[in-house]
Amino acid sequence: MKRKEERINLVKAREAQLKIASRAVIKDALPRRIKWIVGVDVSYKGGKAFSAAVKMDSVKFEVDEASYCSFKARAPYIPTYLFLREMGPMLCALKKLREPPDVIFVDANGILHPFKAGEATLIGVLMDKPTIGVAKSLLCGETKETMMEGVKQIILNEEVLGFEVKPKKSYKPFYVSPGHKVSLETALKLSISLTKTKLPEPILKAHVYSRRKALTFSS
Repeated sequence: MKRKEERINLVKAREAQLKIASRAVIKDALPRRIKWIVGVDVSYKGGKAFSAAVKMDSVKFEVDEASYCSFKARAPYIPTYLFLREMGPMLCALKKLREPPDVIFVDANGILHPFKAGEATLIGVLMDKPTIGVAKSLLCGETKETMMEGVKQIILNEEVLGFEVKPKKSYKPFYVSPGHKVSLETALKLSISLTKTKLPEPILKAHVYSRRKALTFSS
């Protein structure tokens, strides 16, 4: 008997992915005053996915609330199809928040994707919220030096789709791209302003909270 993850129709999945991503707006449509910022991430244990959405204020980075969801992991990791594995859990956690965020940071790519259709873009369109993608590894494109220390452009098909950011020499770089309703420049500016150590604080906190839920799971 075939496992469910082997019956995924990737052709239909791609069609749906591209249809959603075609509605993305890569220009600023944020509130004038950004108060609440949310990070969302997924961790895994025992064949289950544990998502966490962590809402924090934009000044002191203090956590106001966190929401969680857990699902059976039904899809494997397939490059450029991460949304099949993680978007359901992420959307579940985000929709549990009492108050909608002003900006969502997603532990995934936005338009820094071969089809400009990363998970941060899809979540942004589906929730109609400004989103920024932050990935820990480079999915595609080539880097190019900029005038900013620790920042490189990422270029694919002669177009800038995101940035490599290296906060300090001792840290690995992370990769920023707009998802929806955010410009390239604002995605970079916000990501840098919210980075105290190795990652933007919303992503770091979401990772810690989702990992904590996964570690407390008993199969």
